[in-house]
Amino acid sequence: MAPSLAGTAAPGNVGRNFPAITADLTTRILSIVRERFPDADVAQGTIDAATRGATHLLVPTITEWTEMRTDDPIGALVGRHESVTIAMRLMRLDPPALISEVTFHNRARVTLNRKALRLLDDRFRRDVLQLLPKR
Repeated sequence: MAPSLAGTAAPGNVGRNFPAITADLTTRILSIVRERFPDADVAQGTIDAATRGATHLLVPTITEWTEMRTDDPIGALVGRHESVTIAMRLMRLDPPALISEVTFHNRARVTLNRKALRLLDDRFRRDVLQLLPKR
């Protein structure tokens, strides 16, 4: 399902556009899940997933999403940097149960004036695949 938001982490110095962030994150997670389950789709919730015949639901929650920008070369190295934390749970729908969960966190070492989405690297891909049942 689409990511939900939790927590009130500092937005950084550029603010956040959560509709765009959740759309990008949903696309990233769905592309990873489809590596193992090509027919995977985004559900609006548990009932929607069950009526579509799903057996599992991946529930991501953004607990931190900080984006930073700097025009100062020294500012790129010191101070706060972009960071993301996403908690993910895999739920079985029938009978309802938590199958597994993982929390992904990544923090940039320098501020490069790019979106925090770039922090969803190969470790993020591995964490998502780790949640999924084996085929």
